[in-house]
Amino acid sequence: MGLFHSIALAIVEATALITASPSPWCLDPSAPAQPGMYGDLGVDLIGPRGTAGQYHDVPASVAPLWQQGLAHLWGFNHVEAYRNFDAATTLEEACALCWWGRAAALAPNINYVIENQTVLNLAVSAAIARLDAQPDLSAKTQLIIRSLGAFVQDPSTPDGANSTARRAFAQALCAPQPSGADADVDSMCAGATMALTPWDYYAEPAPGAVGALRAELVPAKAKLLDAASKGRGGPDAPHALASHLLIHLLEPTDAPPEFKWEALPATQRLFAGGGDGNGTALMPAQGHLTHMPAHLFLRVGRYKTGVQTSQRSVQNNRRYSAACLAPYAYGHNLKMLVANARMAGMAAAALEAARAAGAPEAGAERTPYNGTHCVDCAGAASPEAVLTLARFGRWAAVLAEELPRGSWGDASFARYNQAGWHHARALALYATGAVDAADAAAAAALAAASNASLGGDGGFRGYLPALLRAEAAAARAWRVDANATAAAAALRQAVAAADDVPYLEPPRWFYPPRHCLGFALLAPGSNASEALETFQVDLRAFPENGWSLLGAANASAALGDAAAAAEYTERASVAWQFADAPLSSPCPQLSA
Repeated sequence: MGLFHSIALAIVEATALITASPSPWCLDPSAPAQPGMYGDLGVDLIGPRGTAGQYHDVPASVAPLWQQGLAHLWGFNHVEAYRNFDAATTLEEACALCWWGRAAALAPNINYVIENQTVLNLAVSAAIARLDAQPDLSAKTQLIIRSLGAFVQDPSTPDGANSTARRAFAQALCAPQPSGADADVDSMCAGATMALTPWDYYAEPAPGAVGALRAELVPAKAKLLDAASKGRGGPDAPHALASHLLIHLLEPTDAPPEFKWEALPATQRLFAGGGDGNGTALMPAQGHLTHMPAHLFLRVGRYKTGVQTSQRSVQNNRRYSAACLAPYAYGHNLKMLVANARMAGMAAAALEAARAAGAPEAGAERTPYNGTHCVDCAGAASPEAVLTLARFGRWAAVLAEELPRGSWGDASFARYNQAGWHHARALALYATGAVDAADAAAAAALAAASNASLGGDGGFRGYLPALLRAEAAAARAWRVDANATAAAAALRQAVAAADDVPYLEPPRWFYPPRHCLGFALLAPGSNASEALETFQVDLRAFPENGWSLLGAANASAALGDAAAAAEYTERASVAWQFADAPLSSPCPQLSA
């Protein structure tokens, strides 16, 4: 069965089910949450077990709803978390932990800022008031509820990384406890600490180099590793939030390579209970947690497995949408699938996911308090499809794609979207000899990247113009001027610009520019030793990717090292075993 055939089948089945028995949330979006509405979420409750198999501090009548809310809180789906905690407080108004859940779903994390301070204040105050009325609640419940009191502040106070409230919250959660380590508290402590420097966890290294984990995050790493490995019931039941956060903390490009391997056991359990992909995922119906392994698989060279786990997350996202529930980060999930598929040479899978990423539903999503938020979204005008065609050197197909009309999509990505479209066309036009049109397209890409009125730039923060300028100059020098030296010089600038882009997953640019720099350095009279080193550096960032393995084989052959060339060639063959595109060059944009 094809990769997306199974997804399509799942959507058809879900749609048929809803047609036969309409989802309550399609009939009424405000309908309360129900136990079992998502399928198997597989998460344990906070708190010690009671003698009857129930949990202290959460009434049995709302325990299933509370558990569903917690599962989505751990998976960053705050919309569905809030839905369940809200239903729980309606049924059990005195439940302090239910009010804690409502407040936690409105509080910030590494991806969210406070959306409505007034509503958050009310939820936190309600949780604390119910806690004060029930002095017999556990010390753990007391801690996690009272720590949220740090977020009660004047509604005009802005939220942001390292805000006073965020720091006070982290300090409260991370204070030493008489009872010792607790997987839930340790995981939340680590998350609160990471939210002080979201997506910026390593001391500034030289561009492209490895950095040291920030000192304040060293304890967080230890807590997450312990919670992810021991969890709440041994290694077969790792803590879901710890596993989630551990991937984010240890995956970045500037993290030491060994960090990624430290996170791999937890990643594999989130994926499917083990490394073979045949077990049961830790939380099968929580879409974002089934997605998270794709991040790390991209960084340890398991690209096909990254495609598989992305497939699961896309199925989950679409099943939620079919029932009028809110998926989380659907566009981002699709982009991770595209990134892994490109690395594996799975062109058909990459292109189908890229086209799905261009649909409106892959754009900005609603937030717990009825706003909208772009979680690395895609959506209308996304250039993922045309850039995928460019990645595989399908120039006629690139030029056959019609430019979007009107809006360039979500403001967070509008500059990137427009620039990406024009850049792909410029590469195709240089490749087909239409130099004047290519120059115009390259200029249009650069103008779009510099157009502040379009809004954001897809996370490039000003580095996009330098990257576009260098890549267009390299393509022109190679294709038009037949000047390999100038092309290599431009591509060194492209590599430097890409290295400077702040870390996010999937990588901001559609391919690693070292693939083309290494290729250009293999031109007659160029530097094969530098080419080999370039491909080897890329293989440290993206282990065993076929593009750089082929380049390393060609560089080794140019250096007269037949044994190394044969080894790299064999490894490239293994890396490309699931591909449906030929592996003839590490840089189709200069050769195809």
